[in-house]
Amino acid sequence: MVKFWSKKTTKYYPLPPHKEKKTVRPKSTHNPLGDIAIHERWSTAIRTPTQATPYALVYGVEAVLPLKQQIPSLRIAIQEGLTEEENAQIRLEELEALDKKR
Repeated sequence: MVKFWSKKTTKYYPLPPHKEKKTVRPKSTHNPLGDIAIHERWSTAIRTPTQATPYALVYGVEAVLPLKQQIPSLRIAIQEGLTEEENAQIRLEELEALDKKR
């Protein structure tokens, strides 16, 4: 006859404090690009009482968003058949237009 010896307790090895899970939370659905888009819409929206954007009230000039600029990169210029001089001229004209807006 074979006897089985069993232990009725469970072994418990607690983790050190730096490895413990503090809380069980679902993964965050935080989207940093969404926050940027909301901030850009807020800072460039004209407020009715002042007839100006908050950015213009603080800095004295209108905000220029990088998404609105059409400055092509050198790689795109090469694909379109522009020379380096033509690309530099286009970039210079865009930058001068920015100074005129300010």
